[in-house]
Amino acid sequence: MTDELSDADLKAAEPSMIVKMACVAQGLTGLVVALSGVQLLGLRSVHSVVEMVPWFLIVSGVAQIAVAAQVFRARPWAAYVGAGHGGVVALAMVGWLFYAFPNIVSCMQMIGTPLSVLSAILAVVAVPGVLHTAAARQRHADQGTPLGF
Repeated sequence: MTDELSDADLKAAEPSMIVKMACVAQGLTGLVVALSGVQLLGLRSVHSVVEMVPWFLIVSGVAQIAVAAQVFRARPWAAYVGAGHGGVVALAMVGWLFYAFPNIVSCMQMIGTPLSVLSAILAVVAVPGVLHTAAARQRHADQGTPLGF
């Protein structure tokens, strides 16, 4: 193994296009989910569990934005957290859509539900790309060239 860095090694340290697409989808989904929760803040129901839905959507949307930023930085833990969290958000959005559809029709809900499913799928597909990028960056750091990411 040589001590100098090749162009292929430097290119491997950049996130692939699928990772970038997954990050954009996760960040956008987080924004739409949080706004969907804000839209539901005035919701009143006889079931106390239903009144917690807006707060869950707000918190999970903000968390998804934070995780998306860490996935773009190629943190291996964030790839797994993003995939798991994306699945939970997708299930929550689909479940809320089916529960509330006859009574509550929301543009944010209609946009956020398919977007959250797409985001969850892209998050799972992006895991190998994030791990590849993280390994390339670790090789650079081991050779004395930390990239500062």
